[in-house]
Amino acid sequence: MSHPALRPLLVLACLPSVLFAVAPAPDPWTEARDFEFTAAAEKFARLHAGAPADARIAVAHAAGLLARQPRTAGNIADARAVLERVVATAGSAPGATAVNDPHVLAAYLLARIDHEHLDTPRPEAARAAYETLRRDHPGHPLADHAAVHLGFLLVEADPSAASAAIAPLEALLATVGLPAARRELHLLIGHLLIRRLDDPAAALPHYQAARRIGSEMPGRDPDLDLAIATLAGRTGDHALSAAHYLAFADARPRDTRAHTARRLAAEAAAKTARP
Repeated sequence: MSHPALRPLLVLACLPSVLFAVAPAPDPWTEARDFEFTAAAEKFARLHAGAPADARIAVAHAAGLLARQPRTAGNIADARAVLERVVATAGSAPGATAVNDPHVLAAYLLARIDHEHLDTPRPEAARAAYETLRRDHPGHPLADHAAVHLGFLLVEADPSAASAAIAPLEALLATVGLPAARRELHLLIGHLLIRRLDDPAAALPHYQAARRIGSEMPGRDPDLDLAIATLAGRTGDHALSAAHYLAFADARPRDTRAHTARRLAAEAAAKTARP
């Protein structure tokens, strides 16, 4: 996962073509897409000062305040105030919402403030906000992202109760359609199954599902290949293990682990050839 302070602008970077396709992108949108967050935040602040009623720019300005380093209570409070004003101007009737409606993003970022941006997080307030977003905007991409954060809140509530968290997490997964959100829930479930419950056979399908979806972040897929290779070896599926060790080595030929991965792939392949 990315650093919490950068996630608001990461949302803009990952989703601008969906959320902000209603007008030609001004320069800051391009900078957000290119992960130039400091420059984007400064320009969004100037744009907001010139057009405070523009909800799109207001949300982007708030995201920039949340991403500013060092983090300050004043910036977080200012961001919350901006987002609350945007949400207050939304239509009163919940239901299907245009994907590019900035009011939904404002509601999402308000939940993120309570979840991760405060020195003392407010998990119950965040949970309520995520659940409201999912109820009021079913099928919206950010409602599916909210499901991922509900999953993390579920795990964070009682880290020792991993076995009790699996069924609720799988129930959340069943309601999510956005591929990126499904991937993160698969990884969360797989992580619990292997790290907390030491159940590689149950964890392996979740890691495989996440790998099939793929990641937009560089490096995550090869890391998943390595994890799948290890889990497959533990479950006795040596052909699968060999394939993913080779996939890792091919994707990262200069990685110091590539040579070891090729050796382990050869050893796994040899095991599949034995009677």
